[in-house]
Amino acid sequence: MLRDAREAEDAVQEVFVRACRHLKKVPSDDLGALKWLYRISTNYCLNVVRDREKRIGSLDNWPEPAQPDAERGLLDRDVVRRLLTQVPKKLRAPAVLYYLDDMDQSGVAEVLGISTRTVINRLNDFRARARKILAGRGRVRPGKKISSG
Repeated sequence: MLRDAREAEDAVQEVFVRACRHLKKVPSDDLGALKWLYRISTNYCLNVVRDREKRIGSLDNWPEPAQPDAERGLLDRDVVRRLLTQVPKKLRAPAVLYYLDDMDQSGVAEVLGISTRTVINRLNDFRARARKILAGRGRVRPGKKISSG
């Protein structure tokens, strides 16, 4: 998610420190503990990406669309990362898990502890906002399709 080895190492250390600080909040079951740790990691990385975007600047630094499919896939992931800084917080985690981590909707729902319908609604909201943002830059491109069920 961070696309930088140094930042990733720092993130692992920071997430570990934060998890240790809040050990009393760890769910007792293994799956719950994994979800809890994953949530801390995702939120921390989203904050790093958001802060980096603030330092780098606005949408003016976006790369131009790539031609080949492999490059386009990488660009699409980069676009999603940049869009994450422009949408409400409640839309970020589902978008990260679905678009960047390639989880299916039921997996996203399970990790976040919300219904699949809520995941679908939030992903649809994310896509609608993304289209508006990209349309303002004249670059509306199709993304990963979201099923309705």
